[in-house]
Amino acid sequence: MALPSTLASALESENPDALESAWLDHLANRPDDIDSFARAAELAEASQPSSARVLLELLDDALQEQELWEARLALIQAAGKRYLKAGRIHEEVQKSLRGMYANRAADLDAVLPAVGLDRGRDETPKLWDKVERLRNLLIYEVGTVVAMKDQGVGRVVEVNLALQTLKVDFERQAGVAVGFRAAGKILELIPDGHVLARKLEAPETLRALAPSDLLRSVLESYSRPLSGAEIRQVVDGLITKEQWGGWWAAARRHSQVIASGGPRSTYHWAETSGHAEDHLWFEFEAADVPGQLDLLRRASNQDPLLRERMVAALDERLLTLRETDPPAAFEIWAALERQPGGSSWQPAELLQALDDPSRFLDALGQRPLRERAYAILRDAHPDWSAIFESRFFRETDPRTLGVLAEGLLAAGKTELDRVFDRVLSQWQRSPDALVYLAERAQDDEEFRQWGGWRLLKRILSAVGDAAFDSQRHRLVALCDSGGTVPRLLSLLTESEAVEADAALERATSLLDYQSRPLREALHLRFPHLREPSAHPLYATRTSIAAKREELRQLLEEELPANRKAIEEARALGDLRENFEYKSARQRHEYLSARATSLSRDLERVQELDPDQVDAGEVRVGTRVRFGEAASERTLTILGPWESAPERQVISFESELGQRLLGKRVGDRIEVDGDILAVAAIEVFDPTDLEP
Repeated sequence: MALPSTLASALESENPDALESAWLDHLANRPDDIDSFARAAELAEASQPSSARVLLELLDDALQEQELWEARLALIQAAGKRYLKAGRIHEEVQKSLRGMYANRAADLDAVLPAVGLDRGRDETPKLWDKVERLRNLLIYEVGTVVAMKDQGVGRVVEVNLALQTLKVDFERQAGVAVGFRAAGKILELIPDGHVLARKLEAPETLRALAPSDLLRSVLESYSRPLSGAEIRQVVDGLITKEQWGGWWAAARRHSQVIASGGPRSTYHWAETSGHAEDHLWFEFEAADVPGQLDLLRRASNQDPLLRERMVAALDERLLTLRETDPPAAFEIWAALERQPGGSSWQPAELLQALDDPSRFLDALGQRPLRERAYAILRDAHPDWSAIFESRFFRETDPRTLGVLAEGLLAAGKTELDRVFDRVLSQWQRSPDALVYLAERAQDDEEFRQWGGWRLLKRILSAVGDAAFDSQRHRLVALCDSGGTVPRLLSLLTESEAVEADAALERATSLLDYQSRPLREALHLRFPHLREPSAHPLYATRTSIAAKREELRQLLEEELPANRKAIEEARALGDLRENFEYKSARQRHEYLSARATSLSRDLERVQELDPDQVDAGEVRVGTRVRFGEAASERTLTILGPWESAPERQVISFESELGQRLLGKRVGDRIEVDGDILAVAAIEVFDPTDLEP
């Protein structure tokens, strides 16, 4: 390190009196400059060992007289061996520590034994490690304000030196225990006057500040720029979640707020508005085009003259770039178009003369820019419809595809017919275009008529195609009630329905509960498609209605809510340790299995109509009476959905039900160990089943 010039000159002269004079002068001005004194003593010791010791003793005495105990401790560590007698280092270290912590003598007495500084007289290699550990233990005392990530700001309410733990009351949780070893890593000491200390001590005062004044208090409390997320964390509890958007917009509008760093900006507070504007202009001159446009947007919060200065510079740069970099020139023009006065240049001529419009459009990374360019191309370029057709297979955003489709639709049905035909013919090469057309057909009858069976076939194929992995959830949604697929089914001819039924059966990417309602809809229109069930399921009208309502709730309410829960859980992070995700998936499996089971049962169910039941023998839908009147017993044989043995209603699928089927009056059968004779067979009465 470089020595002060007076000490350096005195050392070079090798004059003891000159060195003493320079030493005393520096002592009078900077008694705490221990590094310089230690270095000077080290250099002087080679030629003037006695002078070096005397000068260090003078410095030590001065530090004790002025009670600069922390500086004295640093002096002992740096040069104690040069002037203290052997065996005195440990004693003088203790003396300095007692001076430093004079108001915490009891705490010091408790910590000295804990770190091993209460014994020993000679300096050891571990002495200064013990001193550092002691100082770390005594950093915290009751009332110290600290901050901790995810807990906010808090105050130390208990210091347990024996256990070496702190207890802190944070704004989010009280009584948090923190070990001394961890404290240095996870706790931030908050000085007096810091916004976090004020937040703890006088939150109402901070809440009453204007947005820009509160932001200033936040930014000036830190020695570094803060991100928006960090600022939001600091004001949490002062500004509610509902207030944040408006507060942040108002606060950062102040002319002394400087944002740096592009999309992930950091913010600091300039000394004056002039400093802020100078800083922005300096950044502007050094930035590339995207950076300059970002700074122009931020300059709208500054002096209008600064904004005008930037607009003029960008307009001039635009005229240079229109020949060398047309996309950049267009981006500048679009930004200036939103500024008062706009640009002196108009891009129609540039777009009209483009040799490769697609390359130009690809270079416009932002969707709104491309959509603005498409609007100008329609009026400026003679081959705009061909450009739109070509771009339909390059765009991926549904909104931009909508702009192209509307343009082609306005030009005439022929243009859109060509696009439709190409999309359906090359569907695997244009996933985004196919999904857009499929979604558009949900609400647009004209698109459904254009697509028809070809579009339906492509949707069912795409659901299971790897090229559509990222769009699969959108395609599956089109299979739900009210979606494109059910609406297209109603347009099919009989021969197309046969193919559609087979395609739905092959669509393994659709769960049973998703494909079965679609097949049932087809079977209702074309009954010959339905295969007769080998094992019919009999049930009453009431039970069938209840099961259908349960299936409706599963498909329209519970499963959609569960899918939403899965998406929300997936957003929480690592799926391997995500309890919410696992729970939602398990719930999904249960609901899907239940929906599949109900759908299958409803497909084979046959209603039990009392008017159609023949009571000549025991059948499903009959009530059997056993024995004489004095010991009469009845059993009603119905389907499994109505089974209630406690009310003497059994399922025809049960063991007893199967043994009873076909019996006539007078026949005998064993029931619960008793041999009973069938006394009468009657048609069941639905009212008997009501609770």
